[in-house]
Amino acid sequence: MTSEEQNQIALFGTSFLLQAVALVVTITSYGIFILGTIIATQSLATKSWTKARAMLCACLILTFIAFTWNVIIVGAEHLIFAKFALVCIKPGEQGSFQGQIDLVREKSLPLDYMPGWATMISTLLSDFIVVWRAWYLLDHHKYLKCVLASLMTANIVINIVDGILDDTEVKIRQIEGTIVADWVWCLFSFSVNLFATGVIAWKAWKHHCVMAEVGLTRTKTQNVLLLLIESGTVYCAIQTVYTTLILLNTYKIATQCLAFADAMIIISTAWYPVAVIIVIYEDKSPINETLHINQTYMDGLQTL
Repeated sequence: MTSEEQNQIALFGTSFLLQAVALVVTITSYGIFILGTIIATQSLATKSWTKARAMLCACLILTFIAFTWNVIIVGAEHLIFAKFALVCIKPGEQGSFQGQIDLVREKSLPLDYMPGWATMISTLLSDFIVVWRAWYLLDHHKYLKCVLASLMTANIVINIVDGILDDTEVKIRQIEGTIVADWVWCLFSFSVNLFATGVIAWKAWKHHCVMAEVGLTRTKTQNVLLLLIESGTVYCAIQTVYTTLILLNTYKIATQCLAFADAMIIISTAWYPVAVIIVIYEDKSPINETLHINQTYMDGLQTL
């Protein structure tokens, strides 16, 4: 065995170990996701059936399908790697290990067309839910609504373009890693979530000011809004780390961390919609209460 092959085996072993750990984390997170989905479904089922809840239920189902799809793909790819790069390796033949790596790429090629679309669906659903909450909290702010709608529309287009580019350049990604479009959609998705979370934070501050002026203490609405802000902030932080790692991997830096980065974004995009639904419907929704308090306060001012 040549020194080059020894280096290849060492690098492959490290990569395989990291991917195995990422797979365990993903499957464990999938179990937690199933539990969260059951809780979210029960929360939706106990409320009166409206168009908004029907939409959230549809998002929940699609998120479940996308996450399940991702877990199956990740598991299948790992089994292919283990079988054709480790189990079927031919000892004593010069260049045989590189041949096994090429065989792995060939066998896993059909699967390499799928993960991008599954992750894209989960990401767009997460973005849609946070934009939807911000949209309803904006009430009569048409300009901000237009900005939200424009950002979300552009986000959808960029994600679809990235999915198409990923499929057309899948063989390049197998060898060279990520392409430029991969971190562009990450950056745009982050911008959408940052803006929407900022809108929710702004409405939470306005609600706090109204509560302070009428002499009320902290309410359930404020708690829910703060949870939405905190969850949105955590999601934005995860997207920031993921975008940074994808960008570094484009220039062949931090390649070994990519398995964790992929697992991280798959898990966060699946958990986020479930968390938002549980936060909203396990407590009183902030939308109606906030609007009602604001209207009551304005009516009181007009009578002075």
